[in-house]
Amino acid sequence: MLNTLSFKSTSAQNTRQLAGVLAAFFQVGDVVLLSGSLGAGKTTFMKGVAEGLGICDPVTSPTFALAHHYCVSEAEVGAESGHTKSKLAELRHIDLYRLSHPQEMLDYIWEELEQAAVFVEWGERLLDEFSDNRLEIKISFEAIADSLEVSEQASDTPVPDTPAPDIFSPDSRVIELAAVGHRWSQVWKDLATTTAELAASWNELS
Repeated sequence: MLNTLSFKSTSAQNTRQLAGVLAAFFQVGDVVLLSGSLGAGKTTFMKGVAEGLGICDPVTSPTFALAHHYCVSEAEVGAESGHTKSKLAELRHIDLYRLSHPQEMLDYIWEELEQAAVFVEWGERLLDEFSDNRLEIKISFEAIADSLEVSEQASDTPVPDTPAPDIFSPDSRVIELAAVGHRWSQVWKDLATTTAELAASWNELS
């Protein structure tokens, strides 16, 4: 069964807040596949997850290192940390962008899933490897217009049939969640309720 949700984030802060709320639902053995074009906000999302879990280490893109490890402090594991109750001691943050053969990371991912939640940027490249249980998070730039300015022309001059380019907001993102598997079906109702409350607060402030 596929469960889906979609959100409109109007700032990097919104994106981090959503990730922070979702952090309460992550546990050991979860694989989270992050997708989105360069600069869409995948690493920004990871910063929000870390903030939600009380991780103080700086979160950076693992594009060149391939993988970063983060540990939740012992004081935060199983305890309230802001709005999040941590169920995790460790996170793994992987980036497949530079790999010609992303399957090379599979053994590492499966090993790490025994002790951590694993977040994979450009994770759509391994979609078929995690068909039973996975959370997909797609972050896209929001198109705010599909218009093309045409200068004034004489009435007898034909207007070229040119496709209108997408014009994107520099700050707004569409964040789509898609979850597969019994693991996510168990928590989806609570997850949907919690994230809906957050999204409603964005609307109140706008």
